[in-house]
Amino acid sequence: ITVTPVALPGSDDGKANKTDKLMAKMFSHAGYSIDDVADLDFRRVPFVRGGEDAKRYRPNGSHYLGNCTMYHMRIRWKHRMPGPIALGSGRFCGLGIFAAIE
Repeated sequence: ITVTPVALPGSDDGKANKTDKLMAKMFSHAGYSIDDVADLDFRRVPFVRGGEDAKRYRPNGSHYLGNCTMYHMRIRWKHRMPGPIALGSGRFCGLGIFAAIE
């Protein structure tokens, strides 16, 4: 599950087909394949208690992440994946960080 929300590589404009394309692009950019995913759940509210709504992470102004849609995610992989795992356009600045849960 995400500790910090994932910033998709663009805005999905609330359209499911656009979200799917951005998710595939996000996995590809990080060196993973969507085919390795058994189950994916995403939403704006966090999966962990005490986390912040994904909308609160969006920067203001002309920041490069300003137009990115943000989601918290829970991924179940088809096989064991070594960590740490960071996905999305903000993976180099502390966003899209995942923690393993049992």
